[in-house]
Amino acid sequence: IARDLSVALFGDEPGLAAYYRFDEGHGNWSVDATAGGPPLSLSSPIWISSGAQISTGIARNTVEFGGSASARASNVVTTLTSGFTLEVWVRWDGGTAPQAVMYNGNNAANGYGIYLANGVAQFVEGGRGSVTCTTCTLVPGVWAHIAVERNASQVLMFQNGVMKLVSSSLAAPASPGGVLSLASNTSGGDRLIGAVDEVRVWTILLLRLLRRFVRHLAVP
Repeated sequence: IARDLSVALFGDEPGLAAYYRFDEGHGNWSVDATAGGPPLSLSSPIWISSGAQISTGIARNTVEFGGSASARASNVVTTLTSGFTLEVWVRWDGGTAPQAVMYNGNNAANGYGIYLANGVAQFVEGGRGSVTCTTCTLVPGVWAHIAVERNASQVLMFQNGVMKLVSSSLAAPASPGGVLSLASNTSGGDRLIGAVDEVRVWTILLLRLLRRFVRHLAVP
């Protein structure tokens, strides 16, 4: 996660289920850089220069949401309930109410996603509850990278590539059904005040992948 958070991907990486770069710079759509993924339909987009810190490749543009814009795919991007990773660059501009950053599924009944509560990152499971990373606190107006991994028994949360939370307090999420939403929940509420960029959904655990790679290197 730390290695690749500032690197633009190609879109054909193994296990990458959805990748939204927001580099179009205009219009009401943003394409998925992976093969065959659903595009995002944008509501009231305000295109701006990106603040995501992409050193390899260029994060050219993104959408500023400001509490009115949102983005939605026509369906969920994965139905996995374990063994997945969520990543997003996010700029939070304030507000104390819960704000949805990204959600895969129906936040009232199933699936999972990343929320902010007064600038503090949360992993939310519809109908199951949430875990809060109290040390994952965003500064208004400053871009940060948030990532979540969910395996069979644990939730791991990262800010700017640093692991901040390990929790086993949540039951497994219900299988995602519905849509992928960015900057709002499934019904259009919990609007984000800020911006998102470089949204990635993986059907693998990146931390576990790294461990396998390290073990492979250790074999004579």
